[in-house]
Amino acid sequence: MSRVFVGVGFGPIQAGLFVKEAADSGRFSEIVVSEVDAELVDAVRAAGGRYVVNVAGAASVEAVSVSGVTLLNPAVAAERARLLEGLARASEVVTSLPSVACYARGGEASVARLLAEGLAAE
Repeated sequence: MSRVFVGVGFGPIQAGLFVKEAADSGRFSEIVVSEVDAELVDAVRAAGGRYVVNVAGAASVEAVSVSGVTLLNPAVAAERARLLEGLARASEVVTSLPSVACYARGGEASVARLLAEGLAAE
C-alpha cells in the first residue's frame, strides 16, 4: 500500500518541518503540497521537486536538500484536480497556514472546500 502525504501551504513551517520530516521518514511514496504562490510552485518544479532548507544545530547551521516534492496550485483547475486526487488517497494531511481566516479565502478554491471535497472523495 502506498502512503501519500499532503500538505497545505508551503511556508517555513511546512517546508522546514512537516514536509522535510515526511521526506526524511521514507514512509511516503508521494509528497504533495498545495501552494497558491505561483512563483514558489514554479521554482520548486524548476528544481525537479527539490528545495533546500537551513537546519540549525547546537553549533552550526546545515543546508539540507529535500527532494521528491510535488507542489500544486489549487487556483489552477488541472492542479486542483490532482490535489483532490491526492487528498482522496492521503494517509497524512497537514495544514500550515498563517491564520484561520486563510481556510475560507478563495471561494471555490478555498482550503476548507479543497479539504472537504478531497477527503469526501475517499
